[in-house]
Amino acid sequence: GAEESVSQLVARAKELNSERVVLVAPGISEEAGGALVAAAVAGAICGEGDPALPLGGVELRGIPGLALRYGESELDTLLQGGVTPVELAGGVCSVVRGVTTRTTTGGVSDSTWRELTTILVVDDVIPGVRNALRAKFPRAKNTAQTRGAVRSQVILELERKLASEIITGYGEVTVQPLEEAPTVCLVTCSFTVAHGLNQIWLSAQITV
Repeated sequence: GAEESVSQLVARAKELNSERVVLVAPGISEEAGGALVAAAVAGAICGEGDPALPLGGVELRGIPGLALRYGESELDTLLQGGVTPVELAGGVCSVVRGVTTRTTTGGVSDSTWRELTTILVVDDVIPGVRNALRAKFPRAKNTAQTRGAVRSQVILELERKLASEIITGYGEVTVQPLEEAPTVCLVTCSFTVAHGLNQIWLSAQITV
C-alpha cells in the first residue's frame, strides 16, 4: 500500500480478503512507493525457517525511509482490518505485526486466518506430511499393512512438528480405503497450530 489513507487500506484489504495475500503499508518516501516495502516483507517471510515464529519485530533490510508513521489508533485499525503495518524507529524498519487480508468468511467477521503464522504453519505441516508419504510410499499396495505404515509415518511427521513447536498438539490419525476408489486410501488427521506471542499484558497488585 502507498499513498492511501488508513480507511482506503482497510477497504482494499476487505476486497482482497485472502489468507494468502498480505497488504503492507506504508510505502517508502521515494518513487518506488510500496513495492520495495512489500518485497522486503516477502523476503523476511521467505527467509524465516520457523513458520510459527511471528513476523512482528523482524528487521526489514534496504528500506531507506517510510512515507509516514502511524499512530496507535491507526495501527489498531489497520491490524483489525487485515493490513500489515511497518514502522521506522532508530533508523531500523521493522514489521509491527504480520496479518493477512482474510478477515471475513461469507461476509461475517472471522479472525481464524488473520494471523500470518496460522497459514504459514498449515502450509508447512500439510505439504511436509504429503512429501514424506510420497517419498516413503512411491510403490505400495493398498492393504491393511501398508495403511498401518502410512499412519505411523503421519504420526512421526506430526511428532516432529510438535517437537519443533510448530504445532501444539494433534488428534487421532486414521487411514482407510475409499470404497468408491480401491486404489486410494484416505488419511484423516487434526492438529493445533502454535501461535506467536504478539503482546505481553502485565497485571500487578501493589501494596503500599
